[in-house]
Order: sequence, then structure tokens, then C-alpha cells
Amino acid sequence: MLLSILVAGLATFTRLASSAPHEPEVSVQLSRVDNTRIKAVLTNHAGLSISVLTPKSLFDPSPVQKVNVLKDDAFTTIAPNASLETTFDLAETFDLSANGQYTIYSDDFMLYGAANTTEIVGSVLYKSNELTIHVNGAKPALIAHAIVKRSTIDGTCRAYDWQLKAAFARCRDLAAGAARIPSITKFAEYFKTTEPRIQRIVAARFRAIQRECGAVNRGRARFNCKDSSGLCRKGYLAYAVTPGGQVFLCPSFHGLPMNGRSCHSQDKGHVVLHELTHLGEVYEPRCRDYAYSYEGIKRLGADKAYLNADTYGLYALAVLKGC
Repeated sequence: MLLSILVAGLATFTRLASSAPHEPEVSVQLSRVDNTRIKAVLTNHAGLSISVLTPKSLFDPSPVQKVNVLKDDAFTTIAPNASLETTFDLAETFDLSANGQYTIYSDDFMLYGAANTTEIVGSVLYKSNELTIHVNGAKPALIAHAIVKRSTIDGTCRAYDWQLKAAFARCRDLAAGAARIPSITKFAEYFKTTEPRIQRIVAARFRAIQRECGAVNRGRARFNCKDSSGLCRKGYLAYAVTPGGQVFLCPSFHGLPMNGRSCHSQDKGHVVLHELTHLGEVYEPRCRDYAYSYEGIKRLGADKAYLNADTYGLYALAVLKGC
């Protein structure tokens, strides 16, 4: 069995139009550590140091989709001709329970800034080598089982019960209004196309989220308020785990307003909708994080916009508020 796996495709940031005069050259080399554990080495071939944004990239140690607020320690500075190295297990994010041969590669980009700064000035593309491995399916199956067991926590949101029910109702209303696609002009503003096929996909995803948010305790997703992975301490509002259909709500989520005042301000319903777009259990193909905020999503092309989580959240807010 030969499968191609896009390693970095599980978690990425938006690609920004570069304002830097010269895009630095980097390379990524993959190698095998053991059964499903892979080592990746990113080397800076530029003549200057750069600081790369590692969360939601190939070098983020967390095997989950998530929404986060950037902190200073999100950047890692790489000197000229120096390298950044990480090791990860494919079985944490892919079903490799079947014995067989797999081909692994990474074809993606990373945001970067000048050395020792947190100001993003551009994006740098990379494509790794292709690595072919034979996997013993029994060991990955044990890893995947452990992750699902760790992530499934019942009754952790009881203290926020009324808030979450209101957030689900808000999410349901946002999705219901957006699914009707009341304005083609507004649709094109956010999704960069009026193609009927994309309209059908967008509407179907919103209808699936509407059903999910209207089925409290009966839906396919499970919401948790206990941060079993420790990611909330890094500044996240929420994060999703798929496969598994898990959404983890961090303490900062509970501080959000129920209804944001401005057109694109975050609120609880918007975040719930955003996270549900990440779950393949709710709708396939699931969304990624190519861009955040209205300014960020404006830079996306049509091929990325309909697969970007925040595009759905912001479009739904704009439709409901008549922006």
C-alpha cells in the first residue's frame, strides 16, 4: 500500500504577501527515527538570521488543530546556515493502523520576521524530500487509542453550562443565516468567487454546523473545558482535535462576550463555529487555519478561502450583523 501524507498540512498559518525585499531560502529534510517517528530539520540558507513562527507549523510539537493568540516565544531565531530540528510521531495525527508502505513529505510555508523580533514581514516556501517507510500498524494503533482516551473527558464544562448553551445557540444562528447566502456580493468578498460549486460546499458546511450547534449533547463533536494537553497556558482560546471530534475551550474563551459589538469582533458563538469547521466529523473536507482576521482572509485566493476556518466565522458574523 502506497499513501502520500502531507505532514504539515494539519496545521498552518496564513501566507502573507511578503514585504521583505528578498525571500530567504530554506530547506527541510525528513528522516526516520523509528517505526512512525519522523525527524524534520529546517536549515536557513540565507545570509542573515530570521525568526520563524513555529506554532501551527511543521515544528509545532502539538498534534492538534487550534486557535491561538501569539506570544513572544512563538518565534524561533535561526542564524545563517543553522538549522531547527524537531521529532514527531505520524501516528498522533494519522491512522497508520494498517501495515504497509507510506510516502511522507512536507510542502508548505512558514511566516518569518527579522531576527529577534515578533513582526511578521513575509512567508517562506519549502518542500522537503520524500521519505518512504514501512509501518508496523500495531504500534500506531496503540498511540491513536491513547490519544482518544486522553482527550475524551466528560462533565468538565458543567460550571459553564448556561454560557455554552447560549454560545451554541449563537453558533446555530450564525450558521443558519450564512447558509442561505443572502448576498452574492458579500459571498465573493469573503470567499473570492461566485462559483456555484463553492457556494454549495460553503452552504453545506454551514448547514452541518447549524445542525451540530442545534444538537446540544446529541451532536458529533464533544466540547471539553479541561485542558488535558496544557495548550491553554500558551495563550489559546480554543483548539480542536481531529480525528476524535474534540473541541477544548480554554479559560480565555469564557471571558469572551456572547455577542461582539463590531462587525468582526470575536465572540463565543464565532469561536465555536470556527472550531467546528476544523472537525471532519462535522463536515469534510475540514478547514485549516490559512489566515486569521478580516485583514488576513482578504489576502487569500479562492482556492484557500473556502477551506479557511476564520473565513466562515467572519462571513457568518458579517451576514448576521448586516455589515
